[in-house]
Amino acid sequence: MISYKEALLVIFALSVLVGGVGFVGNAAAKRRFCENNLRKLYSYSEQYQADHGALPPVNIPMKPLWKFWFHLLKPYSASQLDFACPEDQRAAYLFETRQSPLFSPKNQDALSYGMNYFLTAHFADKKKVAPFLKNLSAPGKVVFLGDSKGPYMLPDRFWTYEKAFRHEEDQANFLYADGHIAYQKQTDFGRFEGERFITDFTKWHWN
Repeated sequence: MISYKEALLVIFALSVLVGGVGFVGNAAAKRRFCENNLRKLYSYSEQYQADHGALPPVNIPMKPLWKFWFHLLKPYSASQLDFACPEDQRAAYLFETRQSPLFSPKNQDALSYGMNYFLTAHFADKKKVAPFLKNLSAPGKVVFLGDSKGPYMLPDRFWTYEKAFRHEEDQANFLYADGHIAYQKQTDFGRFEGERFITDFTKWHWN
C-alpha cells in the first residue's frame, strides 16, 4: 500500500502529463509557437488532400451544429494544442500549469486559426480545376490559413471585427498556399482611402 506522500507524487506526475503545457515565453516565442502550429495544419491539410482528393471544406452545414475544416483535420493531430495559440485568451486555460489530473487538452475544442473562405471546391470549380492547393496558379500569393477569431476568414469581416490580432503591433501570422508564413498587418492586404479600406482580393480568391 502506497503512502500519503507517494500518492501525492503520483497525482502531481499525472497533472504534469495530462494537464496544460505551462507555456512560458515572450511575444516572439509565442509567435514561433503559433507559426509551428500553422505549419502542422498545412501538413495535415496535405494529408487530407491525399486521402480525400480535395481540400477540406471550410464549413459543413450540419444539425444541430455545423462542422468546419478543423474538425476534419483533428484525426491527423495528436494534440489539441496544434489548434491553439498561446496569445489567444480564449485558449489560455489549455496552457495553464495547474489543472486537474482529470483534465486533458485533447478533449477540448479551442481554435485560434481560420481558413480562407474562398479556397473551397465551389471557387475552384469556377476556375475548372480540382480543389488542390497545387492547382492555384500563384500559391505563394494566396492566403490559406491564419490567426483568426473564427474558423474561416472573409477579408472585409476579418479587418472589421478582428483588429485585435493575436500578436504585437496589430499583426498576425498568415500561412500561404505554398506553405510559407508571413507576419503581416492590414495594409499588407490593401490600402486605406480615407476611412475606407480597399482589399487586394488577389491574395484571397482562387487564382
